[in-house]
Amino acid sequence: MGGPIPGPAGSIERRDLAAPAPSLGRPLGQALLTPTKIYVRPVLGLLPQVELHAAAHITGGGFYENIPRALPAGLAARIERAALRIPPIFDLVAEAGHINERDMFNTFNMGVGMCLFLPAAYAERACALLQAGEADLGFVEGPTVAPGVHSRMVAQDRLVLVVPPDHPWTRRTGPVTADELAGAALVTREHGSGTRQVLDERLRQALGDEPQRPAPLLELSTTASVISAVAAGAGPAVLSDLSVRADLGRRLVEVPVDGLDLRRALHAVWLGERELRAGAARDFLTHVLADGALRRAP
Repeated sequence: MGGPIPGPAGSIERRDLAAPAPSLGRPLGQALLTPTKIYVRPVLGLLPQVELHAAAHITGGGFYENIPRALPAGLAARIERAALRIPPIFDLVAEAGHINERDMFNTFNMGVGMCLFLPAAYAERACALLQAGEADLGFVEGPTVAPGVHSRMVAQDRLVLVVPPDHPWTRRTGPVTADELAGAALVTREHGSGTRQVLDERLRQALGDEPQRPAPLLELSTTASVISAVAAGAGPAVLSDLSVRADLGRRLVEVPVDGLDLRRALHAVWLGERELRAGAARDFLTHVLADGALRRAP
């Protein structure tokens, strides 16, 4: 972003860089000159503590060129577009330069500077790293937040039961009950994933302390692999409505569930004072919450 963005009247090169930009909360020039975050220390600090499979620094080439370089042959990444919090500076650049979304994601990092590839079980370490003073802000999707950690809900999705189109449950006249779901062998994420934790907790709330449940049909390390397994006929699964939205009506069918509240909250978590101190962490949290970014499940 060191040079002007070409375009017609109203483009960035013809704007007053010192004038306040309402959508940015600061002058345009200041936003354009914001230095990039250096990830060396945070990533080196994580290496001894988590099972890091790969990392992708999202620089020139954006998502489409950098993320595939971190993946072995035969694998692909599934990006949930609705889960990204794109800083408003990129909307301004796209509008001024008449740049389509694919070209934006193929050029800029769109607010995601580093992608780390690790098992979902390590998501629980977010709070532990905060408590050890090794992170300023974390995000958790499990049913509980660790004691002594301040939190704020930043988004909400809904877990849904999905099956392939030829599954017997698609021909039911009524919803699947909590008892039936507890007794069904599922295709699941690995132990420790937020989705699995929330489902287990909601079944306990509905049916008692620890309902008897069969072993999973499959335990897989990515949501994309769970979706592919369900579509191939391996069995039913419970996943976020955000992650299966593109596949519903094509490879997957949602089956209604009765007697379970499957809404799930995503929380930002931090240590120290009840309100985050001024700085990068608070600025990032403010951006996540701004402009209607908070998503609530129906």
